[in-house]
Amino acid sequence: FFFEKFIKISRVSDIAILDDKKNKKTELSIQFFPEGGNFLVGIRNKIGVKAVTADGLGANLSGYVVNREKEKVAEFTTEHAGIGVFPLMPQAKQAYVAIVTLADGSTKSFNLPKVTESGYTISANTVEDKINIRVFGSADLVDGKELSVVAQANGIVYASFTSKLDKPVLTASLEKKSFPTGIIQLTL
Repeated sequence: FFFEKFIKISRVSDIAILDDKKNKKTELSIQFFPEGGNFLVGIRNKIGVKAVTADGLGANLSGYVVNREKEKVAEFTTEHAGIGVFPLMPQAKQAYVAIVTLADGSTKSFNLPKVTESGYTISANTVEDKINIRVFGSADLVDGKELSVVAQANGIVYASFTSKLDKPVLTASLEKKSFPTGIIQLTL
C-alpha cells in the first residue's frame, strides 16, 4: 500500500530542451489487465486498458482486437488518462492482438495476455446499493473445494465469505453501504 520514488525537480528555462521534446517521436506503451487476473477461456472477461506515452502521460486512443485468423473480435477506446475497458470472451487455443492507429496514421500492434484454460477469476459489478461478486472456475476446478473471498479497503477487512465451488459460477452480493468511499480490494 506504500509507494516511494525519488523525483528530481529543477527549473526548465532552456527552450532547446522543450524543442527537443517536441521533435521526439512519441513512443506508446499499452498494457491489458483482465479483471480477476486470469484471461479465462469461455468466460466473458472485462479487460482494462492503460495507454501511456514515453513522457508518462495517458494516451487517449482507440483500437480493435483480432484473433489468429485476423477476425475483429472487440473494439476499445481509452478515455480519461489513457484508461479504458472492454469485454472479450476468449476461446481455447487462441491468441489475441490489439491494433492501434496512431496520430500519424501508422498502426502498432500489442499482444494481449495469454489465454488460460484452467483457473479461477473474479468479477465485481455495482448495481444500485449492492456490489455483485461472481467467481468463475474452469470445468476442471469445479470439484466442491472451498474458496474464500475477502473484501478490504485500506488494509481493513470489511467482509469475507467462504463457499464450495460445486458449479462453474459462484455469486454473492454485498451491501455497498458497509464499505467506506474509495477502492475496495477483492481477494480470492
